[in-house]
Amino acid sequence: MPAEERPNILYIMTDQQRFDTLGLYGLTPCKTPNMDKLAQSGVRFDRAYTCCSLCSPARASMLTGKYPHSHRMWNNNDMMQWAVRDLPDHIELISQPLGRAGYRCGYVGKWHCGREKVPTTYGFEGMDVPNYGNPYQTEEYKEYLGRTGLEKPERRITIKDCTERQGPIAGETIGDIRSTSTYFLSEYAIDMMKRFQTDREKGGKPWLIFLSYWLPHHPNTPPTEYAEMYDPKDIELWPNFHDTLEGKPPHHRRFRESFHRAIDLDDDTWREIIARSFAQTTFLDAQIGRVLDMLEEMGLADDTAVLFGTDHGDMCGSHGKFHDKGSYMYEEIYHIPQMVRWPGVTHAGTVSNEFVLNMDLAPTALEIAGVPVPDDYEARSLAPLLRGAPSNWPDDVMAEYFGHRYLFSQRMIRWDRYKYVFNAPSFDELYDLQDDPYELKNRIDDPAMVDAAKEGRRRLLRWIEETNDDMRMAATHMLGRDT
Repeated sequence: MPAEERPNILYIMTDQQRFDTLGLYGLTPCKTPNMDKLAQSGVRFDRAYTCCSLCSPARASMLTGKYPHSHRMWNNNDMMQWAVRDLPDHIELISQPLGRAGYRCGYVGKWHCGREKVPTTYGFEGMDVPNYGNPYQTEEYKEYLGRTGLEKPERRITIKDCTERQGPIAGETIGDIRSTSTYFLSEYAIDMMKRFQTDREKGGKPWLIFLSYWLPHHPNTPPTEYAEMYDPKDIELWPNFHDTLEGKPPHHRRFRESFHRAIDLDDDTWREIIARSFAQTTFLDAQIGRVLDMLEEMGLADDTAVLFGTDHGDMCGSHGKFHDKGSYMYEEIYHIPQMVRWPGVTHAGTVSNEFVLNMDLAPTALEIAGVPVPDDYEARSLAPLLRGAPSNWPDDVMAEYFGHRYLFSQRMIRWDRYKYVFNAPSFDELYDLQDDPYELKNRIDDPAMVDAAKEGRRRLLRWIEETNDDMRMAATHMLGRDT
């Protein structure tokens, strides 16, 4: 494909966003008009899942098209003694084949995929923020404040967890909204788009910009203008908010009572936390809207493919006041919002019910750019689904987890109406999401579910073997009795 005919690509990633916070679903009061508009202008994937509900593994997968067990960044790279700090040298990010094919690649925002190896290591231009990072400490943000005359805002925490550490959960950000990190990232991305497009129009290269926000990840501290947008009195607690965890593996309860502990907070406090999380998501939506509006203003909407995804979801009080994420594989942290708009290919308002992963966006970006997808990718390009063409798309999807704060190997298979969770150090889980969408009852020992359990084990073993997962030996012994 000639360079002048290749589309630009805007790849947007949010941080820890729940599926049910996308306003168009009407599952919560949360308003996201700009994300809704994007979803309605292309293909919306209603059964999208993360490959791993932890930042570094998922983000690396979304940039490499490989499962965490293949790219080897299993845990958050800046935490725990066993964490892989940087990706192995042989692992490439999508920026490298795109760069070789004549694309200019820009990176904006959160990284969390390396300490020594940062975006520019892989051919990106733009921001280098090692590990999780802090946007307010970057040189780019400091330069932005100096240029605009703004002052760094104050974050006021009003709700903390119940540990001795007293981790922040919710509050508000006080100051000029333009001084917030999220506004700044959108401004930085807009400036980059203008710069890259000016160069392209002078005979330069098509571009991909990877825009990675730190929101809506907690602490839930929206700007003052948004903080009171949702009245806590109007917030309905999640249907599984008072889950007793009866019949669930014991590590669920132990994790909840040990990390990000908020089980002692009362219901009204939790309503305030949830309200602030909705407000933070709505604020993020407005900043994404500024970037998408600029595409329109620059006349690039018809020449730029937009990919949207998130690394994983968020518990935010679900399943008995869980906070953040952890060693469990509930829908709240695995089922995610995802959408793609590819001008000239996708049709507005299309809804896909195929099972897809967030890491499928990596090969999708390559195919949109006309770049061959490497044979060793475990992710699949979404292009057949975007084109609406018949395909032999899998009728299930696998996700994995290796632990957070302690080692705990898990694998999940999601198919039809069922979810099977393999907990290597504990007993397994089986949920019928049609009859029990909030996963309150583990039916692994239910005689009526024998066939479903057998099918889950069979499917899971197939995925483990096909992807050369290191768990295959243990899984064969522990799950292989039905194959």
